[in-house]
Amino acid sequence: YSTNESGFIIERKSASGVFMEIARTAADITAFTDTGLQPSTNYVYRISSYNSSGKSRYSQESYATTYDIVTFDDVSDYNWAKEAIENLAGREILPGRTPFTFAPNENITRAEFTSGIVKALGLSRTPIGSFNDVAINHWAYKELMTARIMGIISGDQDDNFYPDDPITRQDAAVIAANALKRAGKTLPGYSVSILNRFSDKDLISSSALSSIASLVGENLLEEKGGGTISPLDPITRAEAAVLIYKIMNRYN
Repeated sequence: YSTNESGFIIERKSASGVFMEIARTAADITAFTDTGLQPSTNYVYRISSYNSSGKSRYSQESYATTYDIVTFDDVSDYNWAKEAIENLAGREILPGRTPFTFAPNENITRAEFTSGIVKALGLSRTPIGSFNDVAINHWAYKELMTARIMGIISGDQDDNFYPDDPITRQDAAVIAANALKRAGKTLPGYSVSILNRFSDKDLISSSALSSIASLVGENLLEEKGGGTISPLDPITRAEAAVLIYKIMNRYN
């Protein structure tokens, strides 16, 4: 675009394949929100700048997909997590346990959390190999192998991952931090002294200290309550949804 534009023209492709103008913005606008869209629909946009002399050439086409509107019967008491839960479920990043229940207070499994963080960051690799306890027909096989290939997760000494076991809060923090690093995102480092306010900081594994410090410092991982971080407790599905949602919004 030129440096003396008066503003921008935003066009959306119609169902018949014709681009139609939907908005004109001022020159200092850097973001635009389209409204009145249908859920679970792909949309195509292009932009041009304009001034008194005319219009510029069009930008490359950009694509956006709306997600389904999903609600659950068991999240009304989870106002702090409701937006994250419904958004991630609508995007099929972290679906409910049934069509009507999310089970927010149940523990999330290691496969569910890993799959969620991989999908939220848009990571994908051709799945090759497996863990001893992850069959190729496991529902999260592709996401787990993507995470393994990218160095986000690894197996134990017997090459087991325990995909259906609950994941602890510190293991979730390590996987989240690893995923951001492998995705090329910048997660600032923090001194572990930031954890001094937690009465149970000494329970944190040495291998998880830096990950938890970074996530706490960036306000991505919330304290458990009562001045604790509860590193050895399983992370609930609601807690995991908030963590994944914050990461997705911050880094995508």
